[in-house]
Amino acid sequence: MKSILSFLLSVSGLIAMAQHSITVNVSGLLNANGEVIGYLYKAGQKLKLKGEHFKKVSVKAREGSVSLTFVNIPKGDYAILVLHDEDKDGKLDMYFFGPPKEGVCASNNPTGHPKFEEAEFTLDGDVVLNLEMNYLFR
Repeated sequence: MKSILSFLLSVSGLIAMAQHSITVNVSGLLNANGEVIGYLYKAGQKLKLKGEHFKKVSVKAREGSVSLTFVNIPKGDYAILVLHDEDKDGKLDMYFFGPPKEGVCASNNPTGHPKFEEAEFTLDGDVVLNLEMNYLFR
């Protein structure tokens, strides 16, 4: 009986720590150059590509659309930024007057450079997000 109780307690602990996935479908990619990088931020972090992020995933770019998947993510509040890094230099290239040269988008599809609250969503099970890549002046 003691071993059964121990087993049930360990299983309930695993269930309480259940991990989830976030699939991000990104459409509107203009070309297959470089890669598409997704950055996952948790509550309390700022949405900055150069700053700290919780997780990062990338896939080879493809004209049209790609999917990114974050796995083993605990329940909580998150936001996502996605970069189409066309030259694979790991950073967002900018025009000399400020705006980005490469495509960017964020969860909830806000415009401009969003704050965490504008891109925030709650993860309490597996989630699928559909985002539209934005390219300025193209």
